[in-house]
Amino acid sequence: MKIPYLKYVLRINAKKTVKSLILSTEKVYNVFGKLIVSLSSVGLLLQGIKVIFGVRLVSGLAPLSESTVIVVKIALVLGGAYPMLALINRIFKNIFEKIGEKFGINSASVADILGSLASNLLIFGTFKEMNPKGKVVCTAFGVSGAFVFGGQLGFVSGVAPEMIGAFIISKLTAGIISIVLAVWLYERESKEFSLKENGGISYEYQR
Repeated sequence: MKIPYLKYVLRINAKKTVKSLILSTEKVYNVFGKLIVSLSSVGLLLQGIKVIFGVRLVSGLAPLSESTVIVVKIALVLGGAYPMLALINRIFKNIFEKIGEKFGINSASVADILGSLASNLLIFGTFKEMNPKGKVVCTAFGVSGAFVFGGQLGFVSGVAPEMIGAFIISKLTAGIISIVLAVWLYERESKEFSLKENGGISYEYQR
């Protein structure tokens, strides 16, 4: 028995609503991102005036030496994270491929999940090489599990070293949960929609 026409139209309208909400959210975050960049630029300018001319225009700014130490720690962590992940990927490549087959994602997706432990920028650099399910899973993991051994770890080690253990455990736990939820939601949606290999969506009537 085919899905009634009214139900089909409601689903189309729902998808349009979701798409408009996504676009609106994207605009809000773009504005928020520009605001953060502007505040950072102003803070850097104030620090420069203080260091070069010895004039403190705003009180309460963190010392430049403290900020420099944090930035250096982040750079050192990232400098070691990428070679470490490349080595792990080479050693355990066959295992990762088997894991990917079990979850229905290709090897590129598994490699990018591993790489996002340092930075989720790796995900978007090879996004076109992933299969549709891999794109969903990697994006979900990139929200909560990324940077656990990257820049965020360097920041935590510089600001609160005693929280490193809790930080790693919480990030990895959130990342694993996001993968499980992404796989479950994808498989549930796949029962109603047919996902093409190019990432497009084609509607199919279900019996």
